Amino acid sequence: MYWVGVSIGNCISYDTIAVTILDTPPVPIRKDTFICPGDEIKLDAGKDFVTYSWLPGGQGSYSIIITQPGSYLVNVTDSNGCHSEGSVLIREFCPSELFVPNTFTPNGNRMNDKFYAYCDSCIDFHIYIFNRWGELVYESADIAQGWDGTYLGSDVPEGIYVYRVGYLLYDFLQLKKHAKFGNVNVVR
Repeated sequence: MYWVGVSIGNCISYDTIAVTILDTPPVPIRKDTFICPGDEIKLDAGKDFVTYSWLPGGQGSYSIIITQPGSYLVNVTDSNGCHSEGSVLIREFCPSELFVPNTFTPNGNRMNDKFYAYCDSCIDFHIYIFNRWGELVYESADIAQGWDGTYLGSDVPEGIYVYRVGYLLYDFLQLKKHAKFGNVNVVR
């Protein structure tokens, strides 16, 4: 509250005014994140504002769909005429995934003769393969080695074998432990 008093001779007059300072409206935009090529992310500034202006692009809607990494800024105005802005950094990152095929043919024709797991960024890889009785028939800590379909120097019989893979993988910025289980069919 502000007040003023004015006097001219014996005349005195007073007046008061209430001044309200409005907070800058917060923009509820998402935290910095990652995008993989081909993906889309919806950036949403909330529906509580009167005007929106996104940079880059200049869109005037409360949300946009982005497909590229970069810095995105939104300027907003609320119903009181107060301005605010929010920004987000979208970086490119595609978490690697482990791929394990379900069949291989160790028949000596040099096509699909070894069973490999595939992963671009796996760390601390370890695979175990078991026969139907739960006996460990293959184990390796080298993803590039591959199983040739033998056990104790002899070919294993055709059939389904169970694998378990343990590995570490960066999920964005953190190294996380993963495990994958499945079956592989040996066909000769």
